[in-house]
Amino acid sequence: MKYLTVIAITLSLAGCGDDVLDWRNASVSGGKIYASSENTPFSGAVTNIPGDKLPPSEAFSSLLVTHNKVMERIKVQAQFVRGTFVCDSVVEDGYISGTTTCRDAANNKRFVFNLKGGKLQGTAEIYDLTGSKVLTRGEYTDGKSNGTIEIFGPQNGKLVGKYSNKDGKADGEQSSWNESGTMIYHVNAKDGAYVGNMEAWTEDGVKVLEVPYVDGLRDGIVKSWHPNGKPEQSITFVKGRQNGLSESWRADGSKSGASIFENDRFVRHVREEEEAPVVDEWAAAVSSANQQCVDEWTAYFRKSQGDDAPVTLEHMKDWNSMCSSGDHPPT
Repeated sequence: MKYLTVIAITLSLAGCGDDVLDWRNASVSGGKIYASSENTPFSGAVTNIPGDKLPPSEAFSSLLVTHNKVMERIKVQAQFVRGTFVCDSVVEDGYISGTTTCRDAANNKRFVFNLKGGKLQGTAEIYDLTGSKVLTRGEYTDGKSNGTIEIFGPQNGKLVGKYSNKDGKADGEQSSWNESGTMIYHVNAKDGAYVGNMEAWTEDGVKVLEVPYVDGLRDGIVKSWHPNGKPEQSITFVKGRQNGLSESWRADGSKSGASIFENDRFVRHVREEEEAPVVDEWAAAVSSANQQCVDEWTAYFRKSQGDDAPVTLEHMKDWNSMCSSGDHPPT
């Protein structure tokens, strides 16, 4: 049955009347594929191409790494893509260019992608061990990730990862879930840099990390929690560098230490009997890079709600996050 499947794939690649060449009867010269007895570069379908003979693709290698990392995170390492593969593809004038299907040692389909000029084009898919279910799917343009990468759990098919990209860079929402559907990671990106809050949760939905980003740099108070929900650390960053008060707590809620840093350099410990520096929450709510934008939101709010409308700390935090995402008030 598997042999018949390979024949069907080969015929679909070649099309009625086109040539089909098995790799054992092929030769490579000057980077082009030839039928062993021919002087003209081959055009048609080529079967049983060793995986390491395909054009190298950094984008597809990255997709495989992402796939394997997520499979490890959800503890289904059996679904890793590894080992040797043989592939069937289309060759035009000696170059691999077209739909490419690769099989593992058990002859099961593990990935399908399209090559154009040696670069990924369109949809690339990674399949499960049976070759019947898509576990990972990515969209590509001219060899660059352009669209979304989606990863599905092999147990129930639920989405466990969705990462938006543009021109090969993270751009948009980056989200992960466990197989039961609980979100465990989320951050927004723009042109390859994180913006706004990066957040992480345990498998049970307990928040354990919050990292504020501005243009890819940590900017604000980085907070972490123990799995029981009690505070673990609070570290202040300004434009990517640790500045100000850093505090830590034990899992039982008792304080374990506090220190002052300046430009990533330790300055001194804060003694328990010493009054710790007061953190100005209002100042920390707005990064320096967003101050002008937040002032615009404040003016817009007062114009629409009235000069006496109260501006709260939560307003400032929300506007700071919106400014980090590039959102400005209507003009």
